[in-house]
Amino acid sequence: MEEVYRGYRIAVRLTDAWRARITHVRGPHLPLDASASIHEGDVRCAERAREVIDRYLAFIKDNGPEGDPN
Repeated sequence: MEEVYRGYRIAVRLTDAWRARITHVRGPHLPLDASASIHEGDVRCAERAREVIDRYLAFIKDNGPEGDPN
């Protein structure tokens, strides 16, 4: 399953669990992680990835791209 959300590509794949790889549409991989159990499914994994992207973008808006995460 793949989708683009707010300028970020979410690619969900099944390994030992559902895992999302999040990249900017221009290519750079982001150090963001989202996963879900096999029973929760790929849709729940994608929902979590969108939540992570929303939190990331809120942080960037408030702190700039070089902001201190702590």
